[in-house]
Amino acid sequence: MAATARLVPRLVVVLAVVVGGTGGVGTVVAQPDPQKKAAAEAAFRQGKELIDTDVPAACAAFKQSMALDPQFGTQYNLALCYDKLGRRASAWGELNELAARDTNPARRADAEKRARALEPRLVRLLIVVKERHPGLKLLRDDSDVTAFMGVATPVDPGKSVLSASAPGFRPWSLEVTLAGEGTVVTVDVPALEPAPAPPPGDGDGGGRDVFRTPVPAPPPVDRGPARRRLGLIVGGSGAVVLGVGAVFGAMAGGAFDEVDMSAIMALRARYKDSFEKQHGVKLGFMSFFVKACCAAARLFPGLNAEVVGDSIVYKKHYDFGIAVSTPRGLVVPVLREVDALSFGGIEAGILALAEKARTGKLALDELLGGTFSITNGGIYGSMMSTPLLNYPQTGILGMHNIVKRAVVVDDQVQVRPMMYVALTYDHRVVDGREAVSFLVAVKDRLEAPERLLLEA
Repeated sequence: MAATARLVPRLVVVLAVVVGGTGGVGTVVAQPDPQKKAAAEAAFRQGKELIDTDVPAACAAFKQSMALDPQFGTQYNLALCYDKLGRRASAWGELNELAARDTNPARRADAEKRARALEPRLVRLLIVVKERHPGLKLLRDDSDVTAFMGVATPVDPGKSVLSASAPGFRPWSLEVTLAGEGTVVTVDVPALEPAPAPPPGDGDGGGRDVFRTPVPAPPPVDRGPARRRLGLIVGGSGAVVLGVGAVFGAMAGGAFDEVDMSAIMALRARYKDSFEKQHGVKLGFMSFFVKACCAAARLFPGLNAEVVGDSIVYKKHYDFGIAVSTPRGLVVPVLREVDALSFGGIEAGILALAEKARTGKLALDELLGGTFSITNGGIYGSMMSTPLLNYPQTGILGMHNIVKRAVVVDDQVQVRPMMYVALTYDHRVVDGREAVSFLVAVKDRLEAPERLLLEA
C-alpha cells in the first residue's frame, strides 16, 4: 500500500515537541558531586571560547556540560549553537523550554523572542498512522519519533526517511521531502503487512521465548486469545481515537492494597551493614519488591505478558523496568533476568542503571524489552497514585511513601509502618480477580520476606 506526503495549511497551534533536542530539563538540580560540577564548568568555558570559531566543537562542549550539570545558561548557549549549525528545530525546542522555565527574566525574554523568530522557518511533520500495531516503532532517519505520532512536530526542512516496524510485521519506509516553511507536512503510514512465519522448530532452545525488541526473533510460545474489551474508533483522517484509560488499545484497570513494612524494615536494620560490606551497595526496598513481583508473576503470568495482534504473548523471562529519576525527567531502564539475580545483584543493577540515566549514558536497548515495571512515587512523598502502563507491558506496580498508621493486629490496635501499593493492568489480558490476586501475592511476600528465600 503506497503512502503519500501532502502539504496542508497550518490551522492550529500544536504542542512544542522537538525531534533531536536535548529534552526537558525541568527544575535545575545542583550537581552534588564537586568533580562533576567542576568538569561541567570547564566544558561550559570551553564552549564559550569556541562558539565563534568552531561551532560544532562548542556544541559538543555545551552538551557535555549539560550531561554533567544541566543549567539554563548552558542550555541557552546550546540553543545558539544549534541555530548557528542550521539545526533550527533543535534550537527552537531548547529556546521554547527556556522561555517556559528559565528563572532569569532577561534570558527568558530573549529566548522567547528568538523562538518566535525561528518558528516561521520550520516545517511541521505530522505522522498519521493507520493502524497502531503492538510494539510499533517509528523512525525519522536515525531518530525514534514513536512518541510524536499524531503531533505536528517542528523539524528542519530537507529530505528524510521515515520507517515503521513492529514485531510480526514487514518493515515499511518512505523518503519524504520536508519543504514549505510554516506549513505542515502530513505523512500517512499504512497498516503494516504481516511478516511470513519462520520455519517450524526455530527458537533459542532455552525454554524461553525470545520475542524481544529490537532483536528479530521467532514467534513466542504460550499464546492465548486476546479479550476484546475496547474497540478502536478510526477517524476520517486515519488517526486512532482511544477511549478513556486506553493506551494503543489497552484498557487500563487498577487495584490497590496496603503493606505492613515492619518485617522488611526490621530485616534491613539487622543486616544493612553486613549486606553493604559484602555487596558494596545498600540494601533498599526495591530489591524486595522486585523479588515479590517476580514470584507473583510466576503465579499470574498475565502480568508478565503483552498483546500481539489477536494473541497474548506470555513471557518466560522476567526483565523488569525500574523507574529512576534524572535531572531531565523520569526514565524506565530495564533490569534483565531479575529472577536469576540475588538481592545484591538487583540493588547493584538498579544503582548502575540509575547512574547511567543521570549521566545520559543509557543505550536505547537498555530502555526496551521490559516485561513488567515498578515505580516508586514514595521518594517524592506520594501517598497514593495510579501509575501509567508502560506499553506494551500489561502491568506496572506503584510504590508509595511509608507512613506510621494505626492498624488492628490480633484484635489490638498497633502503630505499624504502612505503604499503599497500586497495580495498573491491561484489562484485555488480566481480569480483576487476577490483578487483585497478584497484588495480594506481592503483599504476602513483603510482609513475610522469608518466603522470598524459600521460593528462590
